Formats: sequence, structure tokens, C-alpha cells
Amino acid sequence: MPTVNLRILTFLTFFLFCIFGYYLIKATHEEEKRREEAERMAVQERALRLRTERLTRARDQFILSSQHYFRTPLTSIIGFLEMVLDESYGKLPEKVKEKLGLTSRSVLELRKRIEESLDISQFQIRKGKGILSLEEVRVEDLIKNVIEELKPQAKEKNLYLEVSFPENPLPKMKLDKKRMFMVFVNLIDNGIKHTLKGGIKLFLEYLKDKNSILFSVKDTGIGIPREELPFIGQMPFERGRKAKELTPLGKGIGLYLSRLVVEAHGGKLWAESEGIGKGSVFYIELPVK
Repeated sequence: MPTVNLRILTFLTFFLFCIFGYYLIKATHEEEKRREEAERMAVQERALRLRTERLTRARDQFILSSQHYFRTPLTSIIGFLEMVLDESYGKLPEKVKEKLGLTSRSVLELRKRIEESLDISQFQIRKGKGILSLEEVRVEDLIKNVIEELKPQAKEKNLYLEVSFPENPLPKMKLDKKRMFMVFVNLIDNGIKHTLKGGIKLFLEYLKDKNSILFSVKDTGIGIPREELPFIGQMPFERGRKAKELTPLGKGIGLYLSRLVVEAHGGKLWAESEGIGKGSVFYIELPVK
């Protein structure tokens, strides 16, 4: 009897050992498969990352080189149109001159849109670093040039366009003169487009406690719903409902680019409005460096 029990015990032990061995081998095999799968996925991920990096570099290079390929022929076209309109090649019939004038304005608008798109791409690629060409600027002179640029546009709509300078001269600032000129043109041009009567006034104020200058562009235009204010200038192609109704061809690129430029200078841009039909105020605060 003890011999039988011993044989049964031995058989059970052997049977359990076999079962344990089977599951151990199976678990080891599955672990090996999981490791191989993980290694395969890691290799694929590295390859995908390298491919993405190459594509990103190619995209960035294309965008940056496009500045030359797009701007150069447009500059030539604009130059030739100006010479023709100045009648450097002979007298033009009035009808032809009128049509060429419209063509010239359209080409200038096209160049502006291309430059805005390329600038946005540069800011996104370089995160605003190494883009600005800073120089010492007298703010009053910069603003006077902006006002002179846009006065004919305001006059066409019978709108006033004024600027209020502080009594004391403002400190000089280190700015990218060309890009900040574009920012103020965008803000005031926006006000002109969205104002049917009244006008636009620009205020400048030196904030001594912050050592910064506050620019306020106040218009008597269509206004902005309060719920839309936080999104102003946050994304390209994002525009308020009323703005779309009044200027359906606008794309909202100018405000977005203006915000990028202002932030690259260490400043901030925001808008305030009491609501529809109550006008709006766009603020820019820039540190004096």
C-alpha cells in the first residue's frame, strides 16, 4: 500500500511539474514575443521620428526659401507696373491707366498676403527667436508715418484718423521697425474697415511703473461681442461674426501675425469692447528696453 501511494505521489508531482514547466515555457515564449514586438515597434518609431524630422526640415527649408521665390517676381511686377503707370514708356489712355491702377493695387495686396503668411510660418518655425531686426526707434515718428499711410483710406470713408501724443517725449525703443509699422497699420486698417461712421484715434502713454509704453487704438465701429474677445488674434482665419458680415473677404491673418510680432518684442496685445455697435479698443503694451 505505501508503495502505491508513493507511486501516485510521484506521478502527481511529475504531472504538476510538467504543467508548471509548460506554463513557464509558454510565459517565457510570450515574454520573448512581447520583447521582440516592443523592439520592432521601437525601431519603427525611431524610423518614423527620423522621417518626420526630415520632412519638417524640408518643409521649413521650403517655407524659408519661398520668401525669395515669391517676393522677387512680385517685386519686379510691381516695379514695372509703377513705371508703366508713371508713363515712362509713353502716354496711356485713361481707361488703360485705371485698369493698370487696379492691377497694381491687387498685386500689392497679394504681396502683403504672401509676406504675412511667410512671416507667420517663420514665427511658428523659429518660435519668434532670431527673426526681429531690432533698431533704436523714436515711437512718435513711427506712429506719424503710420497715420500718414492710412489717412487717405480713412478720408475715403469720411472717417477721422487722429493720434494723441503725451506732453513729454516718449523714451526711444528697440523695435523691429518694419514689423511694428505693419502691426500698427494692421490695427488701424482693421478699425477703418469695421467703422462706418466716426473714426479712429490712437493714444500713446508711458507707464512709468512698468517702464513700458501703452498704445490704444480706439474706434467707433461695429464692436466685438464680449464672448469673442478672448479669441481675438489667437488663431489665423478666426474672425468675429460681425466682422465677417462687414468684410467677408478678410481672413484674420493680420491680427494673428500682429500678436506674434508684439509677443516676440516681449509685449502683449489684447482687445476690449462693450459689445455690438459700441466700438472697440485694441491695446498694445511694449516694454522699453
